Amino acid sequence: MAPSATLSIFVPEVGETVFQDAGKGAKVFTTNNGTFIQSGIIPGPKGSINNLDIKGPTSGDTKTTISGKTNDVSYVGNSDANAVNLFGKSTDLTLDLKEGNDQLLSTNVVDGFVSLGEGDNKVISGPVKDSFLTSGSGADEVIILGNTTSTTFATGGGDDTLLFGGAVKNVNIAAGQGADEISFYDKVQKTRIDLGGDSDIDTVFISAKTDLGKGVVITGAGNGDRLVIGGEEYVYNADNSAFISSTNDSVTFG
Repeated sequence: MAPSATLSIFVPEVGETVFQDAGKGAKVFTTNNGTFIQSGIIPGPKGSINNLDIKGPTSGDTKTTISGKTNDVSYVGNSDANAVNLFGKSTDLTLDLKEGNDQLLSTNVVDGFVSLGEGDNKVISGPVKDSFLTSGSGADEVIILGNTTSTTFATGGGDDTLLFGGAVKNVNIAAGQGADEISFYDKVQKTRIDLGGDSDIDTVFISAKTDLGKGVVITGAGNGDRLVIGGEEYVYNADNSAFISSTNDSVTFG
């Protein structure tokens, strides 16, 4: 693997734009409108950005867009609000966005490590594979529109929302403390969901009975937690260690 170059994003005066060279023909432009700092990173002739460590501004709200494919790219944000847009497949990605209400919009992530820190964070992504996403306390929203494979989500404390639009396999979800909602709109299998073992009411939604595959385990459920499968609702009863419906049908995991 080639050694990574380092890019420290310059911050221009309000109303100005600065340009930087990111190596291998890649260019960076950064503007400051007085409200946030916006940067665009455009790949060179080969259409990809490789082996690049990006250091964002040390303070202030930021919006950073990387166009094209990336490989072995990292980005370190600050403790204000950071928004990162990745318009291309991202392989071997590392994002450290620290505290603040951060946002990530990505096309396709493989072998990624994403740390969002404390705050009300939002993630919208296409397929995710072999990755790890973590966030601190706050009301986080994670929407994965494509398939999710061999990935861990640890969303910390707060009322978090996780929505999976594609198939889910070999996934670990640690929802943490708070009233969390986790929804699956396609096949889910070999997946472990930890609801945090708290007194807040969590909800797990599976769109159809046929979408509940083998190897799904729910732990950390508390009295009143809800499980909805194909429109039928089950409520967790700790005395029976089961989710029980109004007709006394039950579902157990583990």
